[in-house]
Amino acid sequence: MFYNINEGMVEDYTKMGVNDLKLGVVRTPLEPLQTFLDDPLRVLRTIRFATRFDFKIAEEIFPAAQDPRVIVSYQTSKGKFRTLLSKRLAMRELEKRWT
Repeated sequence: MFYNINEGMVEDYTKMGVNDLKLGVVRTPLEPLQTFLDDPLRVLRTIRFATRFDFKIAEEIFPAAQDPRVIVSYQTSKGKFRTLLSKRLAMRELEKRWT
């Protein structure tokens, strides 16, 4: 799902996004394994969104996230991961201080 600023409306190409929001489910818009092979940090983003909004993670996510090819790809993305983690930890620290 995304908000189309040109049309002023939410677009849901999968036709599942609105229902997933109502049910509190996080899933990938395409097949999970291919999604995670394309960008292994999406595994972390999936977990982050689920914990941030107290959503459930769709069952089909787990086998894909544990696939050895995703893990190897993820290990090669450590620099991106460190940046993402640093930003998240910095945000948590700010949230602690301002709430």
